[in-house]
Amino acid sequence: MSSAASTSLPQRRLVLAMFSRLRQRYRNRWTLVLLVLLVAFLSSLVLLRRSAAWDLPGLFSLLTPLPTDSSASSRFPPSKFKSAFISSAFYSSVEGGFNETIVQAWCQSQTRWRQDVALDPIIYGGIGNVRNDIISTLRYSIEAGVAIIGPFIIQRSPDLIEIDTKNDIDVSYLFDLAFMRSKLAHACPELRFFDSREDFEKTSTAPTVVIQATPRDLPQDEGPVTSISPALDAQPAPAGSNLRVIFPAPFAYLPICIDGAPFADSIGGFIPFRQDAQRLAAAVLCTLAWRYNPHLNFSSPASTPPAFFGAHLRTAADAKAAGFPGYDIQAPRYFEIAKAHNLTSVFLASGDYQSTKQFIAEGLLEDPPLYVMTKYDLLDPADLKLLDGMSWDQQALVDYLVLVASSYFAGVSASSFSANVMVKRRVSSVSGSCGEGFEGTATDTTYRDELSELVGEPKFSIFISNLYP
Repeated sequence: MSSAASTSLPQRRLVLAMFSRLRQRYRNRWTLVLLVLLVAFLSSLVLLRRSAAWDLPGLFSLLTPLPTDSSASSRFPPSKFKSAFISSAFYSSVEGGFNETIVQAWCQSQTRWRQDVALDPIIYGGIGNVRNDIISTLRYSIEAGVAIIGPFIIQRSPDLIEIDTKNDIDVSYLFDLAFMRSKLAHACPELRFFDSREDFEKTSTAPTVVIQATPRDLPQDEGPVTSISPALDAQPAPAGSNLRVIFPAPFAYLPICIDGAPFADSIGGFIPFRQDAQRLAAAVLCTLAWRYNPHLNFSSPASTPPAFFGAHLRTAADAKAAGFPGYDIQAPRYFEIAKAHNLTSVFLASGDYQSTKQFIAEGLLEDPPLYVMTKYDLLDPADLKLLDGMSWDQQALVDYLVLVASSYFAGVSASSFSANVMVKRRVSSVSGSCGEGFEGTATDTTYRDELSELVGEPKFSIFISNLYP
């Protein structure tokens, strides 16, 4: 059998399965005849496929309903509408919810700032891990009144297999570094940043003393370590020497509400994601609004956001190896949630290409049909080119921002990415960041509120209490 024929077998089986399901639903003979013709047409397209770009996800995206208004002659909004939407959405997501007063008060309460001590954090992993590690580093450095080197991110390998590559890059790889520095300079002017270890060491002529310390390893009679000041003060160092503290950032270590909900809700606002990712996410939302919002306000585009269900499907090989709930658990539950909230437009974020194809196809067979889209379906050619120029982790920022803006969100409890989306949305829930949502059973749901649900065993509930929004 030729390679082309063998690669088409899964697609043909999927089409035949679709036909079987459709036949059970539609008993009318003429309706069935039309469906047979449609299936034959789709099958021929699959068999004639010549490139990876021509595949079922793109094909099914053409079947999603477009606006019926005669002015909507394009799948993508006109530039004037798009520009207004993106401008408004960008301001709302970054400046609109930013509040520096709580962190400013924290900094003002710190009576001693040591310029001879700096945390040198070790930060790596996916964007959920990295974001929370940066926030934890900020929190402990302000508490101790010490400087920060970088911070830097240890870049993952392109295939995501190797997490610790020893390749340090600054946080602008994922975040808006200029925004972070300028806002912290105003709210916390005593907090100093050094661009490199060498810059820190040059502030003293004496040799720099290097130690390693992390809250996880410090002695504590009861509960988590909330202050590292005593441990730093206890370190002997020659007069005039600097102290560089290698700081393995304690991911999901400290319950965020230990400092109060206002602090937990506001400190993450100092590190928004990089601006190009924010713009692409706004472009995705703009297309969703343009296509599927029947009450679109053309004079204020972003004031009428689209209604859609956001799902994070985590079924890639590494997730399977780690024991995450499989496709057969995630997908059916996501379909149930979407229909329960009367949301037939679905935005899907997933790193698993085959599962994405299956999810799109099966969504169309639901009653009512669910029209599943990804960021690739909702960005115009120019924006797709920008997206293609990003790394895997940078592209994931777009998914994160779109999911945060969804009408209802569902993800998998074992994923820090899903949990980060949930805790970000939880700020706007009735219970807030430090309230309690529904806690499910071991076979049901880890967390649920009126905005989000995490599917899977509650053993990952530490994410719910220990990740910053």
